[in-house]
Amino acid sequence: MQLMMHGRPSLWQIVAASFGLGLRVAAGQLPALKQPPMFLAGLQLGIVHGSGCGSSMVELRMRRAITRCRTWVASGLHRVMQHLSQWAVFGIELCQQELLWDAAAVHVAQGFVPCGESDFPGLEPLPTPPSGDSWKPATALCSKLPADWGQAAAVQSVAGAWYDLQHFDAALAATYQGHGDDDWLELIQQNLLSGETFRSGSLSRQADVWEAYSQMTGIAGAPLVDKVLGWVRHGYNLSFVLPFADAQQLHPHYEQRLVRVRRALTAVVGAAEVERYLTCPEPLPVTFPNNLSCTEHCEFVRSELQAFLGVNALERWDPAVHGPAVVHPMSVVVHPWSGKHRLCIDANYVNVFEKYEPVQFELLPDVFPLIQPGDWGYVTDCTKGYFHLQLHPMARRFLAVQFDGVTYVFRALPFGLSSAVKAFTDTMTVAYMPMRRQGMRFSSMIDDRIGLAKSKMACWLDIYIVVRFVCGLGFHLGLAKSVLWPQQQLLYLGLLLRLDTLQCLVPVTKLQKFDQTIQGALTAPALSARQLATVAGQLISLSLAVPLGKLYTRQLFLALSHKISWDQALPVGPELTAHLRWMRQYVPAHNGSRWFRRQPGVLLVTDASVKGVGGLASVGSSGVQVALQGQLPEPLFLASSTCREAAGMVALLETLLQRPQWVDLLQHRAVKILTDNQGVASDVQRMKGCPSVFAHVKRLYEFAARHDFDLMVEWRPREYELLQFADLHSKMVDVSDWGLTPAAYTALRQQFNCQPAVDWFARPWSAKCPRFYCRFLMLGCAGVDAFDFCWALPAGALSYICPPHMLVAKVVRKVLDEQASCVLVLPAWYKCWHAMLGLLPVRGTLKLPASAVIWGDRAPAPHVRCHALLAGLQAYYVVF
Repeated sequence: MQLMMHGRPSLWQIVAASFGLGLRVAAGQLPALKQPPMFLAGLQLGIVHGSGCGSSMVELRMRRAITRCRTWVASGLHRVMQHLSQWAVFGIELCQQELLWDAAAVHVAQGFVPCGESDFPGLEPLPTPPSGDSWKPATALCSKLPADWGQAAAVQSVAGAWYDLQHFDAALAATYQGHGDDDWLELIQQNLLSGETFRSGSLSRQADVWEAYSQMTGIAGAPLVDKVLGWVRHGYNLSFVLPFADAQQLHPHYEQRLVRVRRALTAVVGAAEVERYLTCPEPLPVTFPNNLSCTEHCEFVRSELQAFLGVNALERWDPAVHGPAVVHPMSVVVHPWSGKHRLCIDANYVNVFEKYEPVQFELLPDVFPLIQPGDWGYVTDCTKGYFHLQLHPMARRFLAVQFDGVTYVFRALPFGLSSAVKAFTDTMTVAYMPMRRQGMRFSSMIDDRIGLAKSKMACWLDIYIVVRFVCGLGFHLGLAKSVLWPQQQLLYLGLLLRLDTLQCLVPVTKLQKFDQTIQGALTAPALSARQLATVAGQLISLSLAVPLGKLYTRQLFLALSHKISWDQALPVGPELTAHLRWMRQYVPAHNGSRWFRRQPGVLLVTDASVKGVGGLASVGSSGVQVALQGQLPEPLFLASSTCREAAGMVALLETLLQRPQWVDLLQHRAVKILTDNQGVASDVQRMKGCPSVFAHVKRLYEFAARHDFDLMVEWRPREYELLQFADLHSKMVDVSDWGLTPAAYTALRQQFNCQPAVDWFARPWSAKCPRFYCRFLMLGCAGVDAFDFCWALPAGALSYICPPHMLVAKVVRKVLDEQASCVLVLPAWYKCWHAMLGLLPVRGTLKLPASAVIWGDRAPAPHVRCHALLAGLQAYYVVF
């Protein structure tokens, strides 16, 4: 211990001291380690020789120890543990989580820096797991397009890419056989348009290429394609309706937008004129002052405006040419992670006149079902994405800004126009449509795109094809964010995707930024509401990679609920300070989450009353059942039923894990909990609840994380009488309440000459088979939640699968994984899941019109029904 308390010891001295200390603890000669220096020495290796543990227990404890010490993986300590385990049997004694991080603080305070591999004489370096990024370009990528690149050359490039895509396997085996990494990179650079040569409206300069592209790929004539081609050739025009029209009121923030616009107009034109400005057919000329952030960042605004002028995205306003202008306020937004500044126009006045059209994004969870084991991937990013699409000359006067006394109008889509994201997303959808038809696997989010391929060579060819397509159409790629070579670790939408280990992680830079944010909040003289909101926002953005990240924002938002202004100093008590410190340690220690939900292993039915809690646990595959009972604490006798139910779930899970035969059944699986309390089911699923309930919800998730199982909580009616069930669900609107007309189903059966045996997504009125499954428990259904069952039927039997549109990717993945022969009815549109259809053994297809869809009584109103079904349906006959 003296070595640890005086000076900086060598790593071998710490090893020796920890080993000796571990022997004494195992022999009972020392009590539990309480003092920080002693605990530090035991923590760093914690080697307890002769503890009598079997090899499996030693392996389990070592695995848990390494998991808890993730932040020290980079040091030499875990390597010593692994080397020592090769020649001796050790037990690893770990302390409570709180003491673990207290020791880490002592570790840093004492200034100990782990030694490198050179400090371990006689130890061979451990093999590094394959990372998938063994090759990278020796020099930065650059565009090597010839100076005379024009539309004719672009058409040839696009045609070559289309030929390679149609004959993908043959091109890979013959044309590009023997190509090395440098050869591929040279081909890509010869067809690359980079951001250095970007000028706004670049798509319009390739209008003839777009026309040729639509003709050669067979997408010409589709309504969306024709609309986008019109934008490319003539520019994007604005479509106005009255702000009070029914279509506008469907906007989720309709009321808030009107309040902001009324406030802004009142300050500029006066309260008496506000209604006139909101009841005209189109926005009236008006000049709004810039926001305060433009004054605070005036130099940045000037430089951005000059940059916009440099790429021809702005031009000076000329009243004789453009007409009266609507001058919008500008604001500067600072990114909470990178600190990057972005200049936006607050076009709220024009936005309330623009016809509202919802847009559906392909988010990061949509990527996960596309990924197959062993995949390679790449990422593309369009530089200055919106500026690729020019504005129609008639629309420019409605999008003006003013700075330093000079008025400008935008020539291209600006950041701040509400319809810009819809317009650009539709443009990218048309550009990607032929690629998806040919089975390319990728997902796109506005100007970001991630692609996947089954091998490294296939990935190279995918990249080469995509670069020729997008650059030929006029898109310029941002080389700083794009990864145009095959990788198995990809940074996409702010998170790190590891294709080799099927994990989603927070990048190191974000972890460092998160640590700095919390450190700044802890060391600031006064914690402002803005600082606390930044911490909460960053934690929510990491929730996909940190499983319980969202759970721990509750206390932060509770503190924010008392704010008056964003710069107000908030009272910081010991509880909030301890919570911030704990989060600072939890996030890096639990970085990394799985992509796919585990299959349910245990079904737990719970019920709580003022007298106690009881339940039944069962394993469907084995028929094992056990009855459970528990007693609730006396303070909960007078609590709400929701609070008692949540506490009862925790109590029964704890009771269940005390039975050794159930431990293996729970770990590494999902536990489905059924309750008759709708409140607790909703609170657990959303990680929310009132303070008394949330305390138990938090314990429930922490308990599941500690014992390594997933939670699934579902509501069931207390009584199974149909009247009570119908009454509870009488007001529920279900977007999946639709099916095929009898005539369409008959035509489908005749086309494929088949008779399905099971309908996996149905309601009693729409069921096509005697055996059917429903979303909820309903009369005559064989089960609830089709994903909990195996779809692979006995030989010769066929399933009928007509899923809700939001579950298509998940359904196709399950059909592929379980090799379930079926008749698959899907919306006839090309989304990210369409590439997966190429992996299915499709024996026949049938196009069904939109009139083949029949809606049920619980379907939403006609104007808000699923737009995916308007294009009709496509049936696939899949036989494995």
